[in-house]
Amino acid sequence: YKKHFNVPFVIQEFIEASKSISIRVIVINEQIVGAIKRINEEDFRSNIGENRSEIFTLDEKCFAFAANIAKKLHIKYAGIDILLDEFNNPKLCEINSNAYFEEFEKTTKINVAKQFLEFVLSHSPIEINGTNTVEKIILKDLKTGENKELAVDGVFPYIGFSPNVDDFNGQLNQN
Repeated sequence: YKKHFNVPFVIQEFIEASKSISIRVIVINEQIVGAIKRINEEDFRSNIGENRSEIFTLDEKCFAFAANIAKKLHIKYAGIDILLDEFNNPKLCEINSNAYFEEFEKTTKINVAKQFLEFVLSHSPIEINGTNTVEKIILKDLKTGENKELAVDGVFPYIGFSPNVDDFNGQLNQN
């Protein structure tokens, strides 16, 4: 393997009961927006090729499983992919921080983009903190006035289509 590919890879347990089927749960601001079942009749993987999807109602066990992941990881936006074992117990397949939602919106008629935009626009950064690097941002919830701490690895400040960086001359490498 190393001779030909020399890249990291992941090995996952095959869950026979979930062959060709997975559950995608969309989360915004630690809250479950909804879920779909993805089905692929051509391949054991449900998230590639020609697949179909249908609305999936999370039972109490699956809802608690996904909600617990969302809370513990402080998920602001993600798709949590769940597999169900032979006893219908949820198993975490993966969490996609850049989850595509086009199929989810078509299936559920839930406007994910609008809900995520409303979340983003209802918060304002008030502090960026860290020792030698950016470690967290303090966000103010503009609806409740509550401050929330968000652990981050960095910040990308948007400064416009035509960067206005004159204020940073001599402070930042600008090449």
